[in-house]
This record gives sequence, C-alpha cells and structure tokens, in this order.
Amino acid sequence: MFKALHIFVRGFCFLNLNVKKRRKICIFNTNQLHTKNMDAIDYTELESRFHCACQDVIGELSMQYKTNYHGTGKLETFFALIQSEFERVVEIFSHGNNLAADREAMRRIQAIAKEHAKKCVDDYGRVK
Repeated sequence: MFKALHIFVRGFCFLNLNVKKRRKICIFNTNQLHTKNMDAIDYTELESRFHCACQDVIGELSMQYKTNYHGTGKLETFFALIQSEFERVVEIFSHGNNLAADREAMRRIQAIAKEHAKKCVDDYGRVK
C-alpha cells in the first residue's frame, strides 16, 4: 500500500522529475477555474480538469494491477485500492484548488470520482 501511495503522490506532487505538464494543469493551476468576476468558479473547467486527474489515477491503477494484483485472490484488495485512490485524488484536487468550502464543486468532483471508480471496478471485475 505504501508503494501505491508513493507512486500516487509522486505523480501528483511533482516529486518525479518526469511529470507530464498535463498533471500539473489538472490539479494545481487554480487561476483558470474562476470566471472573469473572480467570484464564481467555472464548473465546466473544474470538471474537465478533474476528469484529467482521474485519467491519471486510472493509468496508475492499470500499472499497479499488472504488476501487483493480476491473479486469483487479489481482486478484492485491488478494489479497495481503487476506492482509496479515488478518495485520495478528490482530497488532493480539492485541497490544491481550495474547494473544501464550495459544496457544489465538491459534489461535482465526488460524483465524477465515483463514476470513474465504479467503471474501474466494473472493468476489472470482468477481467479473468
């Protein structure tokens, strides 16, 4: 579990020197979230960037599945990892974009994370 966390944190907190710019934009560039009046958040942009962050998580989960979880008896453990990784991306994204007080933003990103996590569980549940 620590190794998975380390990979996840490296990917989203720039400890890896080979991080793609796309990840930097997905989580930490808060300037583009606000509309011109700077009071309202552009929820379309927020959702787009969070989908991007979720795609990064899916890529990391795919690599972890191939190296650590492919085989019998490990699927339930992998499902728990899927849940924890999507919970973590919600936490990191909301913290990095100062969204904790915005209920609408939190509702939207949690719904997106739930959708991606469910799709992962469904897809990996069919893998034999």
